[in-house]
Amino acid sequence: MVVRFDPGAIPVDGAETHTTFKLHYGTRPWVDIAGGYEGSLSNRGDNVQLLRAGDPLPEEPDLVPLWLEDEVVYEDEAPWPATADGFGYSLHRETADGWGNDVASWTAAAASPGSVERPPDTLAITELNYHPHRPTQSELAVDPNFTSDEFEFVELLNVAGQPVELGGIRLTEGVIFEFPAMALSPGQRVVVVKNPAAFDVRYDTAEMLVAGQYEDALDDDGERITLADGATQAVLSFRYDDSGDWPARADGQGSSLEMVDPAGDYHDPDNWQASSRYGGSPGNIALSFAQRDVVVNEVLATGAPPLLDAIKLYNTADRSIDIGGWYLSNSGDDYQKYEIPLAGTYGRA
Repeated sequence: MVVRFDPGAIPVDGAETHTTFKLHYGTRPWVDIAGGYEGSLSNRGDNVQLLRAGDPLPEEPDLVPLWLEDEVVYEDEAPWPATADGFGYSLHRETADGWGNDVASWTAAAASPGSVERPPDTLAITELNYHPHRPTQSELAVDPNFTSDEFEFVELLNVAGQPVELGGIRLTEGVIFEFPAMALSPGQRVVVVKNPAAFDVRYDTAEMLVAGQYEDALDDDGERITLADGATQAVLSFRYDDSGDWPARADGQGSSLEMVDPAGDYHDPDNWQASSRYGGSPGNIALSFAQRDVVVNEVLATGAPPLLDAIKLYNTADRSIDIGGWYLSNSGDDYQKYEIPLAGTYGRA
């Protein structure tokens, strides 16, 4: 997304301008703004061209040819939508077919810069183990050269109501992988991995569909992941991160990064959760918070004397649950700070 930024007209720096822009339109904070252009679009109509730089000509190396990728010629008169002319609405392109100056391709709607209506999905990326926990002693006994990164994986899910042919589908950013000819049934999951030998040691792959081994590695600090079709057109592209509101436990502390709702916003850290299962749940349905039987339902912090800090647990199930040997912790560096005593069987209150 590119926004207007005229240094001569706006007496704040670019970062402040972009923040103000996002606050005004409710643009989510993880939406990238590529930069700012000078000047402004004409209220009476204008011509917007998207140009791609080609390779310099051999006979004129200083001349960079510009390819016209798209052009939009809009006006403020009928048949163009009148509500986009100063009434709070913007012009929205309904279809990418045809040339950009075709008024039939446009409609007026509430301004929503940075928001995208995704077409109906067929494939979803539902789990990333981008920063696995370190190898255990039993794993190192199999191969002392195993490192954390070798336990990475990416999981995909068929969210269509029919089989999806994966042949030619590619992961083109983050990691590199081309799926072989294979069909994925509705609701079926498939995994691609960094190191098949390490993956087999850590996970039970007996009933798991593993498509193969990818090149490169997922960045522990976050990066863009892109899934493309056979024509290299992006089917799905998003950026994950290891900071801010993104789940911290997925950053080398024992969990993978699991999608909450494949129909939701992939850029939204609230649409991702740290896996409940240690090491993640490749090839399996993630355990949602709504499915957990015992929850923390009250926290008393900095209690004034004679009160003390306290944490209350609640059993949501219709049966007694033995929580003896479970742990409470407020530190990613020490998950065993407090062990609940054994014989701690509690029924529902």
